[in-house]
Amino acid sequence: MQGEVQLVRETLEGVVEPSVATSVLFESLSRWGRGVPKGPEQVLELVRGPLRELLERRIGPEAEPALATLIAQLEELVGSDDLEVEIDLDDPEADQAMTAQMYAVSVPVVVLVVAGYREFATRLVMALGGERVHTLTVGDIEELRRTTFSANPQIVVIDAAQPAAIRPADLARAILGLPDRVISFVWGEETSYGRELRVRIDQLGASTLYLDRTEGIEPLLDLVLSRFRTSTIPPPSL
Repeated sequence: MQGEVQLVRETLEGVVEPSVATSVLFESLSRWGRGVPKGPEQVLELVRGPLRELLERRIGPEAEPALATLIAQLEELVGSDDLEVEIDLDDPEADQAMTAQMYAVSVPVVVLVVAGYREFATRLVMALGGERVHTLTVGDIEELRRTTFSANPQIVVIDAAQPAAIRPADLARAILGLPDRVISFVWGEETSYGRELRVRIDQLGASTLYLDRTEGIEPLLDLVLSRFRTSTIPPPSL
């Protein structure tokens, strides 16, 4: 994960809720459409372009002064050579966070992505951060079944926008066979592949959540953040 993108995410999360911040970053990367930004210049291009547009839409016109300040800060931070995140040692919440990190470890949420390409998984990691989510991408039924039991994912996402070369009927049966503990999502329900897959899943009675790309990725990101917050391994008993 590039330090510049991490800095953008952490700055956003200081202004809006993490689920909103990560959603804006994910959708910005999707609109940018050029994969992983390479270096400060491309991150600035992302910030000045789709990220600015999406933030204006989410925050609203009444927040334009605050938005302008935020964007200016992001552009200044991303454009600098210093990518260290400062911690206010006088902030009691920062002290509590540092103390918690000394005694407990949070485990990344494992998300298995069924897709023809890795772009969705890449954007997911960039939006959430590698410390929160670990992704695996599979492209066929056998790999899906094998990885489900070897990697023990908490969430399975079917990318219907860039689908794997799997027949919807076969994929629906595989979803039905997922362990009960696994939550499955279909991203891109509005696509032709997504619509057919939903018909097949409904016929089998499998429990699946559906996301239309026009409605955003926030429900999935919110679930990952929630699972991450509850994944802390407590300190050993003394």
